[in-house]
Amino acid sequence: MEKQAIGVGFTYQPAVTVIGHYFQKRLGLANGIAMSGVGIGMLAVPPFLQLLIDTFTWQRTFPILAALVLLLVVCGLLFRPSDRELYFINEKTKHKQLADDAAEDEDTSAAESSRTCYFYLWRCLKFFGLQLIWQMPSINFIFVAFCLLGFGYYSSLVFFTSKAVFDLGIEQTTASWLISLVGIGSFSFRLFHGVLIDLKIVSPMMLFIVSTMMCCISDLLNPFTASFAGLAICAFFLGAGSGMAIAVTIVCIREAVPPTNVPNAWGISMTFLGTGNLIGVYFMAFLYDATGNYNISFFFGAGAFFLGASSMAVLYMLKRLKEKKEASINRGEKVQNVEDYVNVEENGLKEEFQME
Repeated sequence: MEKQAIGVGFTYQPAVTVIGHYFQKRLGLANGIAMSGVGIGMLAVPPFLQLLIDTFTWQRTFPILAALVLLLVVCGLLFRPSDRELYFINEKTKHKQLADDAAEDEDTSAAESSRTCYFYLWRCLKFFGLQLIWQMPSINFIFVAFCLLGFGYYSSLVFFTSKAVFDLGIEQTTASWLISLVGIGSFSFRLFHGVLIDLKIVSPMMLFIVSTMMCCISDLLNPFTASFAGLAICAFFLGAGSGMAIAVTIVCIREAVPPTNVPNAWGISMTFLGTGNLIGVYFMAFLYDATGNYNISFFFGAGAFFLGASSMAVLYMLKRLKEKKEASINRGEKVQNVEDYVNVEENGLKEEFQME
C-alpha cells in the first residue's frame, strides 16, 4: 500500500502542474476537465471492480488493474515541454552554470567551511520547496485551508453510509448510492468551476470559499436528516463543494506564487491535504468510540470546513488590499506624470512668449 501511495503521488502532482505549461488563456477550463476525471472514477470504478471480481476473481483482478495503471506511462510520454517551459529551462541551466563556475573560483577552505549541517539542511528544505513556508508567508493560508479541507472531507465521508445503515435503517445496497452521489457532485462541479473562472464571474479564491462553505452547510444539515432523500442531497453538495475546492486550489496557488514555485507549492498543499485526511479519519473514529454517535463527526467536519474557508478568506482580503494599494500607487504615478507634462508644456509656452 505504501508503494501504491507513493506511485499515485508521483503521478498525480505532475499531471496537475503540467496543465499550466500548456494552457494560459483557458487554464480554468482545462483544469476543470482534467480534475473531473476523479469524479468519473468515483462513479465508474466501483461497479467496474465488482464486474472484474465476479468474472475473474479478486486474485486476477489485481494484474488487470496493474495493466490499466501502466497506461499512465503512455500518457506521460505524450507530454512535451512547451516553448515557454524550454525557455525557462535554458535560463535556469545558464544561471546554474554561472553559479557553478563562480563556486569553483572560491577558496577551497571557504568552500569546505560552508559545508555545515545548516548548509545541507537548507539544501534539503529547498529541494522539497519547504522554504516557501517562511519566504512567502501568505501561501501558508492556502496550506492551512487545504489541511482543514482534508480533515473535514474524509471525516464526513467515512461515516456517511454507516449513519444511513445503522442509524436510519437504510439497506446497504441503497446506502452505497450515497457515495456515488458524492462522485456525481464532484464530477459536475469540477467541470463547471473552470467555466466560472475563465469567464471571470468569480475569482479562484472566492470560489474556494464558496465551495468550502457548501461542504460546511452539507455537514451541518446532515445530523438533522432522517431520510434517504435528505442524505442524498447532503451527499451531492458535499461532493460538489469538495470537488470544486480541491480543483480550484491549483489556480489559487498560481495567483499566490511565481510560476517557478507552483510545483513545490502544489506538492506541499497535497501533503497538508493528506495530513488532514489522516488526522480527520483517526480523530472521528476516536470520537465515535467515545460517544457512539455518528452525528458528532459531521459537526466537527462542518467546523473544519468553516475554518478552512476563513483561512482562505483572510488571504483573499490581504490580496485585495494589496491590489488596491498598488492601484493607488499607479494612479498617483499617472497623476504625477500628467502634472510633469503640463509643467513642461507651460514652460515651453512661456519661453515662446518671451521670445516673441
